[in-house]
Amino acid sequence: MRIPHNPVFYDFEASQALDGFPIEVGWAFVANDGDLLISDSRLIQPVAEWNIDTRWEDDAQTLHGIDKAMLLAEGYHPYQVTRHMNAALQESVLFSDSPIDEKWLNDLYDVAGLSPSFEVRRTSCDTLIRSCAQANAIGAVELDRLILLARTLAPQIHRAQADALHWAWIWRAIQKPHLIDAKPFSVRISLE
Repeated sequence: MRIPHNPVFYDFEASQALDGFPIEVGWAFVANDGDLLISDSRLIQPVAEWNIDTRWEDDAQTLHGIDKAMLLAEGYHPYQVTRHMNAALQESVLFSDSPIDEKWLNDLYDVAGLSPSFEVRRTSCDTLIRSCAQANAIGAVELDRLILLARTLAPQIHRAQADALHWAWIWRAIQKPHLIDAKPFSVRISLE
């Protein structure tokens, strides 16, 4: 596997597990030669054709904590979200931890009438991380330690930005393992 220099990790939350629609997208990547983690996210306002009344699952809402009122009040129209993503991620290579995220991405771009300005790889975050660890001569025990540390310092909490940041944190830890204890991670979160 060809390992990209600076992958972007992305994640979606959805109105329900399989037959829903995307309600939040987040992404994160390492910048400044490993000194900075950059992440961003957007809540996505549902459009009429997504039919929020029949495609909303209370169990999903309980998991991610995003309710309909929050989406309507704080969400961005899909066109705005995709334009922002295209500007922020132009020519990037994106990876996700679930194949369903690509479906949510396609649904979002389809309803916006735009095409992504970035490449989406079907390689999972986990596979990419393990390949990177192997390329950096990081053994299984050390990788497991880094993953366990990430669960504490950058936990996945079923919010798109935090879940993407989790993978970017592990990526940075593999690239710069000597900095984990010596230098804290800097995180810039865009709140445009």
